[in-house]
Amino acid sequence: MEKWELFQQKKNLEEKRIVLPNATVGKDYQVWIDLGEEASSELILSDITGLENTGLAYHKESNTLAGTPLGNADLKLIFNFLIAGETIEKKVPFAINPDPRSLWKNLESDPQDPWWKADEQITQQLFGTKELVAASKRGRAHANTGKFREDHYEVATLGKQGWSILVVSDGAGSASLSRLGSKLACESAISQLKALPETEWQALGQQLQGQTRNISGAEADQLTTDLQQLAADFLSPTVYQVHQQLASRAASMNISLSDLHSTLALCLIKASDQGWMILTFSVGDCPIALIDSDKADVLNVLDSGEYGGATRFITMPEIFDHPDFYTRFSARVVPDFAYLMMMSDGIYDAKFETTFNLAQPKMWKGLIDDLEGNNPEGQQVNLRQGNQNVAAQLSSWMDFWSTGNHDDRTLVIIY
Repeated sequence: MEKWELFQQKKNLEEKRIVLPNATVGKDYQVWIDLGEEASSELILSDITGLENTGLAYHKESNTLAGTPLGNADLKLIFNFLIAGETIEKKVPFAINPDPRSLWKNLESDPQDPWWKADEQITQQLFGTKELVAASKRGRAHANTGKFREDHYEVATLGKQGWSILVVSDGAGSASLSRLGSKLACESAISQLKALPETEWQALGQQLQGQTRNISGAEADQLTTDLQQLAADFLSPTVYQVHQQLASRAASMNISLSDLHSTLALCLIKASDQGWMILTFSVGDCPIALIDSDKADVLNVLDSGEYGGATRFITMPEIFDHPDFYTRFSARVVPDFAYLMMMSDGIYDAKFETTFNLAQPKMWKGLIDDLEGNNPEGQQVNLRQGNQNVAAQLSSWMDFWSTGNHDDRTLVIIY
């Protein structure tokens, strides 16, 4: 190589801007180093220094920088080039960002607060021939600043004709006492239903008998409508009383009812000789679904569309005057099911993203596979009967990482 050519190569190399994409701690990294037009048989990148203890290495044969970063750092790497047998050094900035998960704090909420509740809630119990597991966990967004868990759930066996009740409520993030609102909504629903006379439960069971007949077409559509009306007739007084009790509590505390804004998803369920009787009500965005191996039946319609995606709350009086109020109810009589699930949007947003995906059986299969351990964290929830650790496993699974999804998470499963 002529001296002037060597001089020009050195000058071009000095002026060349080599950009390396940032790496992230714990995340596999591989980048091909593009030398652009300057690359030639006489310009060779022989080595990179400054990678000691980073978990990364330069692979000359493929001209790649690869590995799994061990710690965050702002580095000035030295690229060692050979030009016509002469070594030329070039400094290249390189950043290894911290794992985003490590930046989140987990500050305890204030147990001295008059409306404090535990940052986590778990339950596991026998459920007739099936089992139930539930967990509610404060999201990272709240834990990072020591705020309270706004989600809530309650599970109760009514002891009347074999009925049980599951309730999930998600307190509005913008409401100052939504943690109290969600708790009151769940507790009120259960207390109202427990107060119903046994004759009403007997009548409900009798009305649902025989509804497993195999029909299709217009007859099936009519049955769905009839069952929906049955659920509305039975449950609407209860959900209205939940609203009234929240309104009364707000008045007694001299606060706005909107300070208690919370959603409500309610499920009544009973095993019978014909299968499982199920009634539901919901306001807000907490899905309720029956899942079998090849199908998923979402029992409620989330509040979206007409409302522009805005969540509605049990604290809003206008929901009771809406002409489609009855569509918030559903009823089913099914021979059996693999899973019944209720969840808050902390699970739904991360695992389904859209209401369209809720109707896709493959998405529910994906969730079950995820629960069984097919996830980046390798966290498994063993949904097999007799597992004494299932609640703890579900709690650990709920720490999954989902970029941008750091809300409270609640999941109730009958299996």
